[in-house]
Amino acid sequence: MFSSTVHGRNVFGQNAEYKCDDSGDDRADGCQGAIICYPDPLGCFCPAGYKGLNCSQECETGKFGANCKQECHCADNTLCALDTGVCENNQCEDGWRGTNCQLVDGPCPVGVYGDFCNLPCSCSGGEDACSEVEANCVNGCAVPWTGIACDQGPCPRHIVSASGPIHVLDKYNLRVQAMSNTHINLRTRAMSKSHTVSDGLDSETVCVGYGPYSEIAYSGPGSIVSFDQIRGNPGQLYIVSCSAVRNPVIDSSSLQLNILAPRLESRVEERAYLTTNTWHLPYTTTPIGCAFQTTGHFEYQQFSLLPPFILPVYANPSNVLNFSDVTSTSITVSWPAWNHETDIGDGPIIDYRIQYQEEGMTKSFMEVKKGGGLSHQFTGLQPDTQYEFRIVLVREGQGGEGAPSNTQRQRTLCQGKSLISLLVYSQIIYEKSR
Repeated sequence: MFSSTVHGRNVFGQNAEYKCDDSGDDRADGCQGAIICYPDPLGCFCPAGYKGLNCSQECETGKFGANCKQECHCADNTLCALDTGVCENNQCEDGWRGTNCQLVDGPCPVGVYGDFCNLPCSCSGGEDACSEVEANCVNGCAVPWTGIACDQGPCPRHIVSASGPIHVLDKYNLRVQAMSNTHINLRTRAMSKSHTVSDGLDSETVCVGYGPYSEIAYSGPGSIVSFDQIRGNPGQLYIVSCSAVRNPVIDSSSLQLNILAPRLESRVEERAYLTTNTWHLPYTTTPIGCAFQTTGHFEYQQFSLLPPFILPVYANPSNVLNFSDVTSTSITVSWPAWNHETDIGDGPIIDYRIQYQEEGMTKSFMEVKKGGGLSHQFTGLQPDTQYEFRIVLVREGQGGEGAPSNTQRQRTLCQGKSLISLLVYSQIIYEKSR
């Protein structure tokens, strides 16, 4: 998120409350080379004014801030401070304002207001733009919105999080998905409400009031709410997960598949009343059933596995390798990058493996792993010897090796000769024969 608050490069934290050294100078270089990390999901980043793997590289011209992600907006292309974005001439280019020229200088688009034009407002008819700082709608609010900013309505407009069978339907309503007669208690920051799904329905739309959820509880027979899978390569095992929600929570041993498979993990989220089991199983075209049974209730749903990934190969495997710089003891081999649009199979490609052997050998190919490289120089070869080469494409995951390309052959030169000397010699012979 961009900010118009100005701090120096020797401090970090949301309010610049932490310092990298004790110099007392907020503009010192104490944070250079430091990597700032916060708990997930925020992750790690470089302090203001720096970027790169070790956060020691200063921002390029026109950029500033953490990881150099913010753009300068100075008049006449004047430089801005790498840490704060403040322009050397203290003048912003047209269309921008603020201490470091990060605020839009002009009316916000229709439907939003605020310094960053990121706060919603719902004016009547949708034609009246909110003012820059306040959402003063000339003709009042659109139905059913109320409040000074026209951002208060009968249902939550912004949902921070929701789990289980609760899904955002639109800005007015939420959809409740559960078994008939399931009781769902919804507690937001402003209110608490209990709802029962109508008899005979497996989904229903309900308004639950203002504010994001802080707690969601369920009671009733429960239901299976999700089935996830991680596809495998041909012949490899899949990872599948099935989740069920119920209050009281379902015991992990009661949530099972309709086929025998080793269970990798069980996870119970007490506050969400959610039970999730994960299994390893081979690919099958037969639908997979996930079920649980409680007193007086049996829940069962079927799911189909996606087909395995297609192993990658070149569309034209016959002539994919190119040979160059041939000497009596070395050959350089190159190949094109696999293209997901024109070649065959599924990516991503994590390795190119070039294989070689002397011609006439049986199943004795040696292999060089090149990662993302597209060429390799073979050295220490025998003079005047024919070699066979082929390449294997490897996608991610166990068993991701595609079929080898067709074998191509290249002979090393005689001892002491190079390809260039042979070309020169051939040219001399040609000239003499004219």
